[in-house]
Amino acid sequence: EMNEPRRTRSQSKIFPTIAQVKEEKPEENIPTTYSLRPHRATTYKLDSVSQINMPKEAEKKEELKKKEEPKKKEELKKKEELKKKEDTRRKKKEKEDITCRVKRMVDGRGYINKKHLEIGEQLLGEGQTSLVYKAKHKGLDVACKTGRSQCLRKSEEKIVHELNYAAKLYMCRYVNRYVGWLHCHPRELMSETALKKYTQNTTKIGPTLFVVQRYFPNGDGRTYFHSRKSLVDPSEVLQVAICLFSALVDAHSLGVGFVDLKLENLLIDTAGSAWITDFESCIEFDDTELVRLTDEVSWTIGVAAPEMIDKSEFCKPSDVFMATVILTEIMTATTSDERFKKKVLQRQKNGSVDFVTTYISNQYELFFPLLKAGLSNDPKSRPTANGGLKFLLDMKKF
Repeated sequence: EMNEPRRTRSQSKIFPTIAQVKEEKPEENIPTTYSLRPHRATTYKLDSVSQINMPKEAEKKEELKKKEEPKKKEELKKKEELKKKEDTRRKKKEKEDITCRVKRMVDGRGYINKKHLEIGEQLLGEGQTSLVYKAKHKGLDVACKTGRSQCLRKSEEKIVHELNYAAKLYMCRYVNRYVGWLHCHPRELMSETALKKYTQNTTKIGPTLFVVQRYFPNGDGRTYFHSRKSLVDPSEVLQVAICLFSALVDAHSLGVGFVDLKLENLLIDTAGSAWITDFESCIEFDDTELVRLTDEVSWTIGVAAPEMIDKSEFCKPSDVFMATVILTEIMTATTSDERFKKKVLQRQKNGSVDFVTTYISNQYELFFPLLKAGLSNDPKSRPTANGGLKFLLDMKKF
């Protein structure tokens, strides 16, 4: 670098002067001025929708849709018809199953020929889903139970349940025994007048179950005892009590609970003995002490044990409580139901009772220890059915 010859001013690069720069013309491609105004968007409007020409594929799809709509409607209609047919078949099968279940249960035994049964107009009793008529079987007075016309399906299920427990309780003392059953249309057994009362203007009635039972001329306990104008003799009460607790002892030993024990479900024969009937609410304990009550099991809140009302629980002492209520009702037969509930039982909202003997005649004094123990709010404090029966049999000795 040091050896490089030095340049003279004339040999160095010549730079343009300021005046020359100003005089230079701009290139033609570069605009001399710039605008910051945005470009206006150009919009195009169609005069009408008809100006739009749909593609051919879209038109084809629309045509296919229109063609498929009637087919879809037909398919839906067919499905609905099939569903109706299936429902009809299912209902028919259910009705047949009810009869088959009864037949299987009794192995063909106990079936009554409809020619031998004639149902009269006299109504002996009625429940939530069933009615009991006085009838004739080969000239013999019998009671015939069937479902209400408004709820035949539900009542048939309950009757099947009842027949099942009637068979289980057949060996028990003082339990109403069923003579037999049949399945036919009500008009085949009832007179025109009885049929009108039964159907209550209901036209759609088909064949249903009829259960034949023993006939008790004195009727149920409520009718029999409350129709009296005087107090029931203590010896009669004792007889009913022994029958009642004997039935409980046998049923409990078989692991069966009655659940809905009440005066209406107690039938009185001509000798004054009491027989438990109506097994629609019966349950089995299955080696358990407590059974949870569901909506399927019906029971009467007015006579139910406190644990049934408060906790929806049932146990063997619950039956003892209700049996004791029955005895107390018989001793106060001249007292109204409302007074019995408020003054004698002194029932609380939670189902508990505060039982007092003040409103019970002193002629029943020997029963008081059993009544107080049986109406205890604590199930564990109540006597067993066997203990209650022993107490009553000891009373009989005096």
